[in-house]
Amino acid sequence: MAEDVHGRSPARWARVVVLAWPLLLAVVLVWPLLSRPGHPLSRDLVFLPQHPLTWSAAGLADGSPRAVPLDTVLALLTSVVDGGWLARVLLPGILVLAAAGVMRLLPWSGTAGLLVAGGVAAWNPFVVERLALGQWALLTSYAALPWLVRASTTATPADDTGRAPAPRTPPVVGWAALASLTPTGGVLALAVVAVQVVLRRAGSSVQLGAVLVLQLPWIVAGLVGSATTVSDPAGVSAFAPDSEGPFGVWVALLGLGGIWDSRSEPASRTTLLAPLTALVVVMVLLAAGRELHRRVPGAGTWWTLGAGGLVLAMLAATEPGQALLRLVVAHVPAGGLLRDTQKFLLPTVLLVALAAGVAADRVARSLRRRWADAPELRLVLLLPAVLAPVLLLPDGARPVWTTVEPVDLPASFAEADRLTRGSDSVVVTLPWRSYRLFRWGNGTTSSDPAVRALHARVLVSDDLQVGSRVVRGEGALARRVGEVLEAGGAARDLGGLGIGWVLVYPDDPDAATLDVGGLEQRYADEVLVLYRVPGAVTATAVPRGDRVLLGGAYAGAAAVLVAAALAALGGAVRARPRRRR
Repeated sequence: MAEDVHGRSPARWARVVVLAWPLLLAVVLVWPLLSRPGHPLSRDLVFLPQHPLTWSAAGLADGSPRAVPLDTVLALLTSVVDGGWLARVLLPGILVLAAAGVMRLLPWSGTAGLLVAGGVAAWNPFVVERLALGQWALLTSYAALPWLVRASTTATPADDTGRAPAPRTPPVVGWAALASLTPTGGVLALAVVAVQVVLRRAGSSVQLGAVLVLQLPWIVAGLVGSATTVSDPAGVSAFAPDSEGPFGVWVALLGLGGIWDSRSEPASRTTLLAPLTALVVVMVLLAAGRELHRRVPGAGTWWTLGAGGLVLAMLAATEPGQALLRLVVAHVPAGGLLRDTQKFLLPTVLLVALAAGVAADRVARSLRRRWADAPELRLVLLLPAVLAPVLLLPDGARPVWTTVEPVDLPASFAEADRLTRGSDSVVVTLPWRSYRLFRWGNGTTSSDPAVRALHARVLVSDDLQVGSRVVRGEGALARRVGEVLEAGGAARDLGGLGIGWVLVYPDDPDAATLDVGGLEQRYADEVLVLYRVPGAVTATAVPRGDRVLLGGAYAGAAAVLVAAALAALGGAVRARPRRRR
C-alpha cells in the first residue's frame, strides 16, 4: 500500500486530502459558474436549459460535424436535467476525473506523489487555456484518456479454469465513448488502442474495431452531409501555436501552453514563469522517465502519444510543417482536424502529470530516508512541489472566470423556437457572423445560441475571423448565403435559397445596415427580431437515405456500448461467487 509523506500507509484523512486537492483546484477554476445563477454562454461554452434533439444536432447540419456526437448527447442529457445544472457538474467533474485517472495509474505512490500528479492534471496551462476558450468537450477526452490507457493495457485476472487473462474490452469501450464526444477525442481514443495493436496486446484488434464503430456518427455525418470534406488551408496559420510572449513558440509548447487564441492566455504566460514552467517540465520528464517507464501501466503508450502530440504541435510552429499541414487540410478528408495542432498536447500534459507524480514520490522517499524523524521538515520541503502548478500559473483562473461567468438567458429564444418549430424552412441569423457579442451577455463573444436553442434548422456563417485572417467554412448553403449578402443582396433575396426565417440581433453594431424590407415581422424585443420571408422556396430536405445512414451509425455505436455494458455486468456476476469463496 502507498505510504504518506510521513512514511506511513495513507490514513483516511490523507486519502481525503488527495481527492480534495484537485477538486479544490477545479472549484476555484470555475467558481463564478458555481456561485451565480444562470447558464454559461461564452466563447465555445454554450449550455442552454434544453438542447433540442434534431437531425442537425445529430450531424446533418450545413457545416462540418465538429460537435458530433456531442450535441446529440447534450440533447439527451438536457431532456432530463437543465443545462445550467449539467454544466455545474460537468466542468469541475471532468477535471477531478482526469486527476483521479492520473492518480489511479500511480497506486504505489505516496501521498506527496499523488497530490502533485493530481494538482498538475487539474491546473496547468493547457487546461486553463482550453477552458478559457470554452472547449470543455475536448477536456472530456482529457479526463477519459488516463482511464482508457489503463483499461487498454490491463487484463482481467485468469479465472478458475486456468484460461489466459482476457482483455478488458468493456471498460475500453466505455472510456473510449467518453473520449469520443468530439472527433478530435475520437482520434485520440483510436490512437490509444492502435498503439496496443502495434504492441500486439491480446484482444487489441477487437478493441480497435469497437472504438472505430464509436466514431461512425461523425464519420458518416461528414460523408453524407452537404459540407465539403476538406477545409480552408488558411486555418493552419490562423490556428498555429502562439508564442504567448517573448520566449518563442517552442518554449510555450514545452510549458504546456501555446494556444492560438491570445485572449485565452493568462498574463503570467508572458513573464519568466513561462520558460521556468518549460524548464520544470523538461526536468521532471528527465528525472522520472526511467521509473515511469518501469512502474506506470501503459508507459509505452504514454511516451508514444505524449511525444507524438508535442512533435505535431511543434511541427505547426515551423514553415515547412505548416506547408505540409496546409496540403493535408486542403486535400485530405477530415484533415481540418489538424489545423489546430496545439490541442494534441493533450496526452503530453497527462504524461507530464504522471512524471511529476513519480518525481515527487521519488523525492519524498529520499527525504524519508534522510529525515525519518522529522516529518514536519519533510512536509515543508514537499509543499512547494504540491503547490507548483499554482505557483507557476498564479493567474490561471482569471481567463477562465471570464468565460464561465453565467448569464440570464432571455426568454426570446424560447419564443422564437415556438414560432419556428415544425417549419420546413431554414432560419438564418443576421448580421452574418458565427460569434456574437450580446449586451445581455457577460462581455465576451459567444457561439450563436440560436443554433442550439431552436428546433428548426438554423444557419449561421461558418467563416471564422481569427485576428486579421478569415478562415472559410465548409458549409455549402452558408457559402451561398454569404455570397448573396456580400454582393449587397437584401435579406428577402435569401428566400430563393430556402431561407424562410430571418432572425436579427438588434444589439449587433451591423444590424442597422441590414436591408429587411419586404420581410414580415413576427416577433420583436430588445434581444432579437424574427421575420418571415414571404414567398420563400421550400428548403431542400435532408435526404431520407442520409438519415438512414446516420441513424444506422448511431445505432451501431449504441449497440457497441450496450454490448460492452452487458459484458461488464456478466463479468461482475461471474466474479461474485469467486469472491465469496
